Amino acid sequence: MRGDDDVREKEGLEERIDEVVVPRAVRTLKRIPVYLLVLAQTGCFPFGSSPSPFPLKSADGRIQITLPAGWKQDRALHATAELAASNRAGEMYVIVLSDNKSDYDEMSLEKNSEITRTALLEGTKSPQTSGPQRLTINGSPALQYEIQATVDNLHIVYLHTTVETAGYYHQILAWTLRSRFEKAKPVLQEVIASFREISSR
Repeated sequence: MRGDDDVREKEGLEERIDEVVVPRAVRTLKRIPVYLLVLAQTGCFPFGSSPSPFPLKSADGRIQITLPAGWKQDRALHATAELAASNRAGEMYVIVLSDNKSDYDEMSLEKNSEITRTALLEGTKSPQTSGPQRLTINGSPALQYEIQATVDNLHIVYLHTTVETAGYYHQILAWTLRSRFEKAKPVLQEVIASFREISSR
C-alpha cells in the first residue's frame, strides 16, 4: 500500500539523520553542536586545518565541496556522512548525506527536504523555520531552509539544503551558534554553493 511505502521511505531517511558518532547517547543531528563543544574544549579533532581553500571529495569520488581556509575534514561529526568538515575556531560545521533515488518510490525534492527537516527538529525547542529558498547549485535544483532551534539550552541556527541530481538527493546541513550566525552565514553559504557532483555513478 502507498501509505506503508511512505512510512518505510520516511524511516529509511530518518535513520540517515540519526546516525551520529559515539557517545551513543548523542543520537541525532540536533545534538551535534553540544558534542562539538566538548570536542573543542578537549582539542580532540583528528585533522589539522588548511591555510588555504581546498576541495574535499567523498570516499567514492562522487561528490565534493570546497573548504575555505581554516576548515578541515572532520569525520567525527557523523558516522556515515559522505562529507563532513568543520572550522573549530569559528564553530562552523557542515555534513553531506546522499540518498540514491533508486531506493525510493515517488520521492521528490520537496518530500525529501520535508522528511529530513522533520527528523532534524525532533526534540528541539522553539524551532523557527524560514524558507524555502529555491536555489541552483552547480546546475542542480535545490531547496534551502534556515532553521533556528534551542538544543540543550544552546541556540543553534541550521542551513538545511537539499540538492537534487539525476540519481541522488543530497542533504547539505550546515550550522553554528546563533550568536555567530550573521558572521558565519556567508562562509556557510560559500561552502554549500561549492557542492558539486563530479561523478554520477
